[in-house]
Amino acid sequence: MDVKTKKISDIEIELNITFDYSEVDSLADKKLQDLSKNADLKGFRKGKVPISVLKSKYYSGCQYEALTDRINENYVQALIQEKINPVNKPEIKPSSNKDKKKYSFTALVQIIPKIKLCDLSKINIINPNLIISKEEVEKSIENLRSSYTIWSPSEKKAKKGDRLKVNFKGKVNNEDFPNNEAKDFHVILGSNQLIPGFEDGLVGASKGDKLDLKVKFPDDYHEDNLKGKNAVFDTEVLEVENGDKPKIDKEFLKNFGIEDGTKKDLEKKIEDGMKLDCENIIENYIKKQAIEELVSKNKFKIPSSLVEDEEKRIENDPSSKKISNINEEATKRVSAGLIMREIINQEKIEVSQKEIDDWIEKIARNYNPDEVRKYYSNNSEAMNNIQSVIVEKKTIDFVKSQASVKNKDYSFEDLMQLI
Repeated sequence: MDVKTKKISDIEIELNITFDYSEVDSLADKKLQDLSKNADLKGFRKGKVPISVLKSKYYSGCQYEALTDRINENYVQALIQEKINPVNKPEIKPSSNKDKKKYSFTALVQIIPKIKLCDLSKINIINPNLIISKEEVEKSIENLRSSYTIWSPSEKKAKKGDRLKVNFKGKVNNEDFPNNEAKDFHVILGSNQLIPGFEDGLVGASKGDKLDLKVKFPDDYHEDNLKGKNAVFDTEVLEVENGDKPKIDKEFLKNFGIEDGTKKDLEKKIEDGMKLDCENIIENYIKKQAIEELVSKNKFKIPSSLVEDEEKRIENDPSSKKISNINEEATKRVSAGLIMREIINQEKIEVSQKEIDDWIEKIARNYNPDEVRKYYSNNSEAMNNIQSVIVEKKTIDFVKSQASVKNKDYSFEDLMQLI
């Protein structure tokens, strides 16, 4: 076998491969011999058909199979010999050869480009610093009190804070639209649960009232066909209820696992919960920034086959329906993956067994520890996923350690907006 390589671009290599045609003839003869062992033709006993008969009938097919096999085998040997790691199936074409005893073909393959990483100190990352105010804690306590509200029927006109049970049916341009109707629907006035104007229109209503509520869908409404449209909701008030929030007493505190404590204990529990909720948000926000910075500051050609594969994954992922430009998103993901891979290789980032065990123990805290350990010990795919997650986290941590990091204070509410 003779191999010549030609660099077409940073991501494409053409191999010109030549091998002896005798390899094809010898393999075709072997395939014909194998075929003869079980050949069953009319007029002959099974396995006793003369080679000459089989050759006239099947030899061309054996030759085609043999040629295909030899092309594939020589292609793989050429990759090993030239130390080429392709990222796609080759585009194979026969090429001319004056020597009839030789067979030549070209294989065009895409490869991962060599990536020259940018200076990581040029990466800019904002590190969120959570500041929990007394007002936010009090607001959370009020929300908890609201969730335990005791509702009782009222004959008075509805006011902000009251809960109404209603039937409604909406129309746009006097025509129905999807999900425009509800029965026995509960809405708390002032909760901003429904589109602007709907709850305001119910203020002052009484049980039994029938109203035509005129509203306008927001310009950023999630349904494109309703954005900015005027609508009329035919609404019937079935019930008006006043709410009575519980006092913050021992009985109330028991709902949150505080058997013997005070409001201060609840405040601390809420604050600790806020901190815990924000840990993943902060980590994911830093990861998002790091990846966006890496992609924007490291430009290189990306193999189209990798982008096409990622596009298919996005299209088949139900959670990706909101992505408007699939090609752009796929290109970004592939670029990020290749950059992260380069950092991992350069820095020799690895995962120890202790790190894997610690990660599993962290997961196990919230479930049955024995079942969690057993699940991972018997599931190699899940174990590989954990390893990938840890490697990614360590890589992002490394990038952050090299980057230009600025701390910025965030309230709990502002941090929630980063999700």
